[in-house]
Amino acid sequence: MSGIKPKCLQNKALTGNMYLSMMNSYVSAINEGAVPNIENAWNYMCEEQCRKALSDCYELCFNEIKEAFSNYNDFPTSEENFTMRVN
Repeated sequence: MSGIKPKCLQNKALTGNMYLSMMNSYVSAINEGAVPNIENAWNYMCEEQCRKALSDCYELCFNEIKEAFSNYNDFPTSEENFTMRVN
């Protein structure tokens, strides 16, 4: 099996998730009566990977900040200082 090469698109090896995303795009196009478009599938796959990476980064940062400040009850200030009252 050492001779098996990974599936590539635009000279980039696809991960399992990338491959599934591309296949979902093809199946959706076919189900809608359209012809699958490799470029559109590639763009959709890239956008999906970017959204996932951004979401993962946000979650990681949020958890790190939450953990870093978990020992401080009112750091840097209390919640009441951020509450605005409208008269």
